[in-house]
Amino acid sequence: MNKNELASAIKQARGCTQGRNPRTGELVFIHPRTSVKFHPGKFLLEALNKQE
Repeated sequence: MNKNELASAIKQARGCTQGRNPRTGELVFIHPRTSVKFHPGKFLLEALNKQE
């Protein structure tokens, strides 16, 4: 089995966004960050969706 048949993960940059402090309601700027996007492979999808 190839590792790409199971799943793949891609690094994705997220930009600067605005949010609010829930206690005070004050606007807060959230700094840019990097997140991971997960894509299940064909083998994993077939195993999870297998009908018994």
